[in-house]
Amino acid sequence: MAKTTQINEYLAKIESEILTNIINKPIKMQNVVLDLESKDFSDHKNRCVYAALYQLNKQSIIIKLNTLIDFIANNPDYQFDHWKEYIETLANDFYNDDDLETNIQIIYNASTKRLLDEFARKTLETKMDFSQPIEKIYDLQKSFLDIIERKKSSTLTEIQKVMDICLSKISKNLGKSSITGTPVGFNEIDKITSGFQNGDLIILAARPGVGKTAISLNFLLNAARDIVLRKQQDKEKVVMFSLEMGLDQIGRRLISLASDIDGTKLRTSNLTKSEFDHVKVRSSEIASLPILIDDTSDLSVVDIQSKLKQIANQYTIKLVIVDYLQLIKAPKLHGQQQNRQAEISTISRMLKLFARQIKTPIIALAQLSRAIEKRGGNTEPILSDLRESGAIEQDADLVTFLYVPDSDSSDNKTATRLNVQYIIAKHRNGATARCNLLMLKSTGRFVQIDNNFSQTKSGQPPFMNESENNYES
Repeated sequence: MAKTTQINEYLAKIESEILTNIINKPIKMQNVVLDLESKDFSDHKNRCVYAALYQLNKQSIIIKLNTLIDFIANNPDYQFDHWKEYIETLANDFYNDDDLETNIQIIYNASTKRLLDEFARKTLETKMDFSQPIEKIYDLQKSFLDIIERKKSSTLTEIQKVMDICLSKISKNLGKSSITGTPVGFNEIDKITSGFQNGDLIILAARPGVGKTAISLNFLLNAARDIVLRKQQDKEKVVMFSLEMGLDQIGRRLISLASDIDGTKLRTSNLTKSEFDHVKVRSSEIASLPILIDDTSDLSVVDIQSKLKQIANQYTIKLVIVDYLQLIKAPKLHGQQQNRQAEISTISRMLKLFARQIKTPIIALAQLSRAIEKRGGNTEPILSDLRESGAIEQDADLVTFLYVPDSDSSDNKTATRLNVQYIIAKHRNGATARCNLLMLKSTGRFVQIDNNFSQTKSGQPPFMNESENNYES
């Protein structure tokens, strides 16, 4: 107890020295406000004085002894016994500029320790509901993240260092491929994006039946194949979370895509012997790819983070695909039920933060609002067509759409091939653009085409030699 009292007295003295610095040299408030909030002050009197100083600074009122006294006199919330005498004592105390940064760090660290102690107490006292523990776990995780993600002035970086980092990265890539991220196997998309970049959240949105899952499987196979070509399959992985389809469905679609054999024939096993032999070869080749798939249907965003963290501890994750965003469960915040827009905001923000943390591009498939069907005339997707669009659009580095012109026409409904536009509607670090693709509906395979819809060799299915391509024009 005596030791605790000594520590508290020491912290109160440090806090009062900080306040004396601010009152006598108001410009120092800008140093302090970057790191400390009023709740970081352990002593009640010091907390009230700093809160008042914080408000003066926030309201652009010049900090002086008289303005501080006037402010507290008019705001009872900041008052305590003998507050005026205490402030005058602070103003007359000796202060040393040289110790300010050290004192700020001491108070910040002490505050962090109190938060960690409180977190530990909360963890021990949490009564776990074993039938539905995820909300409690999320609550604890959020409390811990709030502690470790506190803002610090050390996040401010001199521009010279920023330039050094940029030049270093540029020099490393001189003479090398322009693809600096994860390639997805379509020349135009890779050219526009330079490959999907580490830390980016990419939204891929479309109405049902347009091919979101199909093109994401194309991306998955092509990214995995790139890992094999670079001989990194023991170190790198691509990951897919499928909340809508089971493993068997995904497996058949991957086989259909890689073998160029109609998915219906695979589903009904209506294959000739030569086709079945071909399927076995392609299945073996897919099996050798560094792909991990999770088909849990009721995943929460916390589940996804936890599983990716485990994988990231062993491998470099080159690409993550989540199919799809609106099916992810959002845990209750502090036991409170959120509306769906708030839930989607939480999910998209957490996916974005985690993409940055594990330095991996995350592609989240998303549904478009039905409002697009009621618009009439031009039904090309726009950003506001995203369901719960505000948060998704804000968090995403890229927002991309799949769009089939005249999708309701009788010709398109019966066609075996669809002309599809891959639209980059938002690109935080580059240009918006569109790429013309051809979707082969029977296999879910996409190929890139030029502006005249003439086929190119881009988007060729993995392992398929040019001579084996039954769809070459």
